[in-house]
Amino acid sequence: MKILFVEDTDDAAALVMDRVPDVTWVRVKSRDPALQELGNPYDLIIIDLSIPPDEESNDHKPEHGMAVLGSARAECPGTPVIIFSAYGESVMDELTDFISQQGSEDYLGDGGRPMVWHRSKGRVVDITDQIKEHAAVLVDLRTSIDLNWTGERINLDPLDDRVLRIHARRHDARVINIRPLTAGRSGALTLLIKLSDSSGNARGNFVAKLNSSAQVADELERYGKWIRPYLPGDAYSNSVETVTAGASDRGAVFYAVASGESRALINLLPEHQKTAATVVSAMGTSFARWDEAATAADREVGEILRDVVSESRLNNGQFYPPESWDTPAVEGVSAACCIGPVHGDLHAGNILVGSQNNGVLIDYGSAGRGSRVFDPVALELSALLHADAPDLGLWPTITQAENWLDRASFLVDCPIPDYVSACRDWLEKTKRADREAAAAVYSYARWQLTFPSIKVGRREEIAAALAGGAARWIRESVG
Repeated sequence: MKILFVEDTDDAAALVMDRVPDVTWVRVKSRDPALQELGNPYDLIIIDLSIPPDEESNDHKPEHGMAVLGSARAECPGTPVIIFSAYGESVMDELTDFISQQGSEDYLGDGGRPMVWHRSKGRVVDITDQIKEHAAVLVDLRTSIDLNWTGERINLDPLDDRVLRIHARRHDARVINIRPLTAGRSGALTLLIKLSDSSGNARGNFVAKLNSSAQVADELERYGKWIRPYLPGDAYSNSVETVTAGASDRGAVFYAVASGESRALINLLPEHQKTAATVVSAMGTSFARWDEAATAADREVGEILRDVVSESRLNNGQFYPPESWDTPAVEGVSAACCIGPVHGDLHAGNILVGSQNNGVLIDYGSAGRGSRVFDPVALELSALLHADAPDLGLWPTITQAENWLDRASFLVDCPIPDYVSACRDWLEKTKRADREAAAAVYSYARWQLTFPSIKVGRREEIAAALAGGAARWIRESVG
């Protein structure tokens, strides 16, 4: 257990630290060093209110401690804080509202606890007992819950490891069986986990998406706005849990899934591409309410592109479009679009396939409004460009990729023809015109070219051919 202790008085600090020697203490004596330390992960933060602004000052005032307290809650929302103060009731009355507003969180996996506490310097035993209990629970999390990896083993960050154990403890689980799902582009870690208790009984199956606490909150908001109100219940996980406290700034969304939903769609390719095609067709039908919520609008190609990938990422140095693409001209072309709800990152690893070959959508961190054709285009092209894409040999050729809009030519010698055709059929039902489809291909390929994994095998040259061919087609479509 690692504790940040903001206390300027040596005697007061020693009274606490000497009674709890079996933890890692980081002590600072003033406001400014404390604010700098908040960038590091801690299990607990203890703050004396009356501290100076820096080591050279004798200006001991409560507002300096309050500045640290406010920053701790803003920058480390998942870390509990103890106010360690000798002030009387009059001062603490002013903090009552603040403390109550911070609420409670289940940051140890055993029920809700306040995120901000007050302990009096007049009763040191209260704070030391609380620290010892917290430390004991953290030890129990490590010793009473086992992790069992199936498939590739990943070196989990200790904070992500903590998040999984907190969630497992809530379900009285003894073992967490973990299998990594296909790699994503967002930086989040997505795992399939199966929980079991000490008797081997199942305690739940979940897709766990580990991310920063801020990204967890953002994904939960997108889920509530774009997924739950629109999609049929069997097309996504309608049971959601979160861990947002107990592991510094890390957290996770846990989507409950049925026990048979364990195969990613991308893993069916190419051997079971007919089954994959059936799943895609059903998924396109599930998105019908998104189509109903869409409206017609004219969008420039550059707008469609930046709905998908930021300007800073486009300029991250991974790929520089050749001058022959004439990107300023291409991205200034207007396309008639169907704008509505989109998943936003619908690669073939973000659909789990159940025992009845039903598809379940996962990972909602990019859901929002955009060109409705982007989802079927991303689903098709992820079979070529995703980090876990299958080896499809020499298909497509560069010429085929450059002429992606020519469906018949693109499918020549294709090892996954039913899958590609299912994605194209979905696209045909969704698009307003070919220029919108070309803009989606251009945008998706440009996005994939910003990732280092695109340099594996033929992916980069295929992505460049797709983007370059779409750019040429867009230019020619306006003369």
